[in-house]
Amino acid sequence: MDGQQRTRAILLGFNHSENARLWIDLKPTLSFDNIEHNDRHFLFRVTTTHQPWGMKCSKPEDKISEEKKHKARGKLYQKSLRYDYQVKINIPAHHGEPVSWPIEANIPIPFDDLVKLCGGYTGFFREPQWNEVIPLIPNDLRQDGWINETEHFSEIIMALKRILDSSSENEYQRSVALLIHNGDFYKKNENAQDAIEVLFRRINSKGTILNGEEMQYSLLKATWDRAYDMVYNIISDDKIGYLFSSTGIVLSAARLARYNINEHDDSSPNVTKFRKWIGDKKQSEGKSFLDEMKHLLETNPESNKSIYHSTIEEFCNLIVFNENTVDDIGIPKKLLLSINSKYYHPVIIWIYLNRNNHLKIKNNRLSILRYLMFSLIGFDDADKVSRKANHIIRNNNHGDDFPDRIIYQQCVKEQLAIIFPSISDFKK
Repeated sequence: MDGQQRTRAILLGFNHSENARLWIDLKPTLSFDNIEHNDRHFLFRVTTTHQPWGMKCSKPEDKISEEKKHKARGKLYQKSLRYDYQVKINIPAHHGEPVSWPIEANIPIPFDDLVKLCGGYTGFFREPQWNEVIPLIPNDLRQDGWINETEHFSEIIMALKRILDSSSENEYQRSVALLIHNGDFYKKNENAQDAIEVLFRRINSKGTILNGEEMQYSLLKATWDRAYDMVYNIISDDKIGYLFSSTGIVLSAARLARYNINEHDDSSPNVTKFRKWIGDKKQSEGKSFLDEMKHLLETNPESNKSIYHSTIEEFCNLIVFNENTVDDIGIPKKLLLSINSKYYHPVIIWIYLNRNNHLKIKNNRLSILRYLMFSLIGFDDADKVSRKANHIIRNNNHGDDFPDRIIYQQCVKEQLAIIFPSISDFKK
């Protein structure tokens, strides 16, 4: 894990967040197919609002099968819930409601609750009794009666004591030695690693240089202190939080920001490019890239929503199937999430440009749905198609309707889309 992930994991050990909780298995299966994993002494699981049942036990990077999750939803809620976003994770805010647990763990308990039983971070450790731990086990696993204390429980308590107990003279001390990265003593190379990158790399045991979306989000947070809170406001909104991950929100907003300052569209920027964008102080129409990101993501005190937040909310209201409306033509959430998110961006940009004309947005629903549904089966390259669509929207007048037909025709012309037969062709 990189430095940011480690920090979040450590914090989850002491206190859950609103959308994630750390669990520990009191009776783990510590034999894995991958021999590199067989040196593990403890087995932690994480449940999140995106993966409320955790991940696979044998391969933690793999998701649990839909069949197993469907059975768990039916068993827990006594009715058929279709999607995981309808499932509540086990946190105090959901007390009294049916809540999930990591279903591939044998005897899981919330780790932060166990830490509290041990005295938390007060420095005064107490050893909890097994009967104190029993109530932390999910109700569904306790239905068959009393669960006997496991041998592994004492090993967990011993390990926690080594970490938490600072009451004795022989206090355990752990420190991480970091090489100081001071950029004040030499001329900054625009392609050099940012100081926060160097810090993450040096705190990582394998010295891994971070890449990808997670690092880009970290760079934004390192540059703008309020970035985390602004992104979290969107993620924690039940109406739209399922659409993007936190890193996906940053990349989506970045693409809109680049559009607004008339810069080249890039659907998959690497870390070097993203770092350069953030550090670029050159003004384009009065704003830098970072200025525009703040403009889009900064929360309005009156509505408690950012401009980007409101745009995504309009997107979801327009696109998603409304089960309370007879014959609604919207796209079910599950199907929407199976569409490559890069295809969303032309729609997001168009809605942003027309955000003050709700009637016009509503009247273009069919055109937008047609474009998104075609993206499931008709387009060949999400990067190229979305960039082409953004280019078409930029060259059209802002008063124009969503150009789904023009996008399709241009993509066919450039061999980015398959040609669908017309009704007359079928008649032949």
